[in-house]
Amino acid sequence: MSGQPSYFAWFEFFPSAAFLVGDFPVNPGDIMQAEVSYDETSLLFTLHLRNVTTGQSFKISSAVPNAKRTSAEWII
Repeated sequence: MSGQPSYFAWFEFFPSAAFLVGDFPVNPGDIMQAEVSYDETSLLFTLHLRNVTTGQSFKISSAVPNAKRTSAEWII
C-alpha cells in the first residue's frame, strides 16, 4: 500500500512500550473519546478508548512501574 494512508489506534503508558490496539478500526472524521484513570489501591492505570462514530470501545488496565503520573497526551 505504498503511498496510501493507514489509520490505527495505539497507546503507550510511558515508560512502557507502545501497544497497537487490534480490531479497533479508525477512519478520518471519526469522533473519538479517551479516558485514563489511576487507582491508588490497585496501582493500576485504566485506559478506555471509544470510537463514538462506530460505537466500538477498548478498555485495558495495567500496572506501569516508574510512571510519574504528571501528564497525559492525546494525539490524533
